[in-house]
Amino acid sequence: MNHCIADGFGLTLFVKAIADLACGEPRPLALPVWERHLLMVRAPPSVAAAYPAFKPLIDGGASSGDDDVMLTTPLDTMVTRHFLFGRREMAALRRHLPAHLSRRCTDFELLAAVLWRCRTAALFYAPHRQVCLYLPSNARGRRMRRRHGVHVPEGYYSNALAYTIVHASAGELCGGTLGHTVEVVCEAKLRMTEEYVRSTVDLLVSLRQRGRALVFDGVFVVSDATRLVGELDFGRGGEWVGAGVAQPMRATFLVRCRDADGEDAVAASMLLPPPAMDKFAEDIAEALLITSRL
Repeated sequence: MNHCIADGFGLTLFVKAIADLACGEPRPLALPVWERHLLMVRAPPSVAAAYPAFKPLIDGGASSGDDDVMLTTPLDTMVTRHFLFGRREMAALRRHLPAHLSRRCTDFELLAAVLWRCRTAALFYAPHRQVCLYLPSNARGRRMRRRHGVHVPEGYYSNALAYTIVHASAGELCGGTLGHTVEVVCEAKLRMTEEYVRSTVDLLVSLRQRGRALVFDGVFVVSDATRLVGELDFGRGGEWVGAGVAQPMRATFLVRCRDADGEDAVAASMLLPPPAMDKFAEDIAEALLITSRL
């Protein structure tokens, strides 16, 4: 399915609908809704709520990219690895946080902060260089309605992604504490409101109409794919589907898996030049050993 038609959550709804029909349901349990007007540009548009978060991506990166090894390293020489985070690993990471923050943050917020810090350190960016964490999330359903006031029906199959964006200099990010990074990620997610989502739509449409594009220099995307598809019954018992995703250069996907003991875990994909991957793996290992690195 083309990403212009639907996002990953919309694709999940489509696959689940097939499973429902295969199991004898007269219609999908989550009925599809169109309601495209919910995420159409408004008249008149208002970009005020979203513009501050997107401004660095509109203005362009902090450099020409000549100092970014992610842009100067040939793609076919980079390496891909997956890092496993199960119950024990998450508990180890949480012990780096103050008690109040450990109770407050989600596993996704914590992992996003850890991966962003370790990846930035591994790429040896100059301290003044601006880096950005870009977190797409599903704008559908009761949870977004309850927590953020965003009203997109559960059965909306098209694109309904909301974007949390966090900016920092490489020096601030790597020189501070993990707790501070988690704090700013949590605070940024709290700014997700219905007005922010609608303002984002207005802004992106406005940029497209003017022939402008977002500049993803120094951007790192962490996408939570742990709720995509999963275990489905197509009439022959439970089957595990949808576990794998392609690995783009600037993104990490978190997917569900099982560790060596058969326990639930999350696998985080990572694509880096070989020297950066070695540094990244070392920092992740040190974080899990509860050292002072973070």
